[in-house]
Amino acid sequence: MPLRRDAANLSRIHCELVPFDAALAQSMSDRAVQVVQASAGQELLPRAAAERSSVVCRGGKTSGGWHASCSWQDRCWGDAR
Repeated sequence: MPLRRDAANLSRIHCELVPFDAALAQSMSDRAVQVVQASAGQELLPRAAAERSSVVCRGGKTSGGWHASCSWQDRCWGDAR
């Protein structure tokens, strides 16, 4: 059962059983290690989008889901890269 948006906005606890996927769990764990190591080394990881005008950056609706505008746009798209 998918989480309903209105339930999420009411701060209610939602529990859901999902099948365990060992490969996905390992992949996400490896990704978390990459993020922690990059943060420790003050590295910037690849962007989630190719352009600042992307829905992921500016906010909007895609694939049935809403994306708020990213609060890291200035750092991500600034001159530091």
